Amino acid sequence: RKTYIDSVVQEVLEGKDLIIKTKKNASSFKPSKPSTIAQKGLIPKNFEDTLNAPGVGRVMWELQNIDYARFPNATADTLRTFLEIVLKKYLEEIDCLPVPKRTGGYIFLDEVIKKMKSNLTSASNHRLVQVINEIEKNKWYLDSINHNPDVFAVEGRVKDAWDQILPLIRFIFDDYKKRVTKL
Repeated sequence: RKTYIDSVVQEVLEGKDLIIKTKKNASSFKPSKPSTIAQKGLIPKNFEDTLNAPGVGRVMWELQNIDYARFPNATADTLRTFLEIVLKKYLEEIDCLPVPKRTGGYIFLDEVIKKMKSNLTSASNHRLVQVINEIEKNKWYLDSINHNPDVFAVEGRVKDAWDQILPLIRFIFDDYKKRVTKL
C-alpha cells in the first residue's frame, strides 16, 4: 500500500518545484463578491440600542427583522411606536419627561416631540431642530396609517420616514451612551 501511495504522490508532484515561491500577478486576486442579500429590515442590524429598555430593544429588533417591503403597514405602525418610546425613555432618563395633561393620563407622541424640540432649541442644536420640524410636518403620515382606514403605507414612504427620524434616534442613543459613560 505504501509503495502505491508513494508512486501516486511522486507522479502528481513530478516535475514541480515545491520550494520556489512564485509571485502572483495583481489580476489574479479577485475581489470578494458583495453580499447579494439585501437588507430586509428597516433598521440595520448593527444599529445599537443604548437606552437598555426592554420595550425599545424588542421593537427595534422587530424593525431590524421585518421585511418592510412586504409589510409596510406593520412596519410604519411599529416605526411610529419606536419613535414615541425612544423619545419617552430618553426624556425620562434625562429627567425631562413631560407631565401628562390630566392625572393618570398618557403622554402622547406630540408632547414628547415638542419637549425634545424645546431641549434641542435650548442647546442651540439647530440641525436637529430642523430634523424635528420635518418630523412634525410629516408625522401625519404615520398617524394616518394608524387611524384612517383609507390611508395605507407603501415601501418607499416607510423607508423615507425612517431616514427622516434616523438623525434624531442616532443622537438620542449616542447622547445617552455619553451620559452613562460619564457616571
